[in-house]
Amino acid sequence: MKLKWDFSELYSFADRLNDTYEFETHIMTATQNIARVLHQVLLYKTPVKTGNLRKMWSAGDNLAFTVEKKNNGYEVTLINTAQRDNGFMYGRAVNYGHRTPSGGWVMGKFFVENSIAETEEQLKPIIKRELQKWWSGVLNGK
Repeated sequence: MKLKWDFSELYSFADRLNDTYEFETHIMTATQNIARVLHQVLLYKTPVKTGNLRKMWSAGDNLAFTVEKKNNGYEVTLINTAQRDNGFMYGRAVNYGHRTPSGGWVMGKFFVENSIAETEEQLKPIIKRELQKWWSGVLNGK
């Protein structure tokens, strides 16, 4: 008596699981979505006096952010090019605090750190949504 078993579907499933390009595409999409959320939170939390600081959140060629693969992870870069008349970056002065012309001190608003903390609360649902799309594609043979 011989027992035969066809493993072709299992091998096909393993190939789909090993498709790192498809997986990385979904991870990149999740990272871009996280960057968009961070950008929106930064825009909302950036202090507005003249509007210059808020308008200058960009990253090269007027993009809001860049996403790069670094080793086993991804790195999001947001750049604020706003500068004050004296050449110092305005964002840094607002975030960390600064001296006033009369010799006093203005405490920082910490809008960058607060924006990152608020965005971190939204990481899991964004990543979970993209991983579910990927996993659904693997299971359905797409």
